[in-house]
Amino acid sequence: MAQPWIQSMTQKWQAVFQHLLDNLRQGFSHFSPTGEDLPPYLIDIISTAAGLLLVLLAVFAFYLMLSSLRRLLSRPGMHHPETARVVDGALLVSSAHHRAEANRLGQAGQLDAAVRELYLAMLCLLEEQGILRFEATRSNADYQYTLHHHPALLQSFSEIAGAFESSRYGARHIDAGHYQTCEVRYQQASESITYRNNSHG
Repeated sequence: MAQPWIQSMTQKWQAVFQHLLDNLRQGFSHFSPTGEDLPPYLIDIISTAAGLLLVLLAVFAFYLMLSSLRRLLSRPGMHHPETARVVDGALLVSSAHHRAEANRLGQAGQLDAAVRELYLAMLCLLEEQGILRFEATRSNADYQYTLHHHPALLQSFSEIAGAFESSRYGARHIDAGHYQTCEVRYQQASESITYRNNSHG
C-alpha cells in the first residue's frame, strides 16, 4: 500500500495536470483555421498532447538542472573544500607558510616534522606556479610524471618526497644531513622557478 504522502503528492500532480488540460481545452476550443469550433474529440487530442509535451519539457529541464548540479559537486574540493586539501593530516596553506614551519621545526630539532612541512611547501610552490595541480587522490608518482618535463624540479621534488615517505611510512628518522639536503633541494627548486619566470618574462 502506498504511503499517505505519496498518495497526496500523486493527487496534487493529477489535479495540476487536469487543470492544465482544462485550460488547454478552453484555449483550443475556439481555435480553428476556418473560424468554426473544433470538434470535442480533436480538442481533447490536441490539449492532451500539448499537456504531455509541457510535462516532458519540465522533466527535461529538471534533468538538465540535476546534471549541472552533479557536475558542479563532482569537481575536486566541492564536497569538502578543506579536507580535500589535506596531506597526512595537515591542511595545505601556502609555500611561505609551510617553509616557515619547516624552519621553525628544523631549528627545534624536530626533523621528521620539518621534512613533512618542506614537502608540503614543495607541493604548494609547484601548484602556486601552475606547474602541477594538487589533488588528494594523486600519488607522488603522479606528480613525478607531471614534472618529467622539468628535470631540475623533478630532482628536487623526488628528493624531498622520498625523504618524507621514508620518514612517514618507512619508519626512518631524518638526520641533520638528510634534512639539509632537502633544504638545498627546495632552494634549488625555488631558484629554478624564479629563473624560469624571469626567462619567460
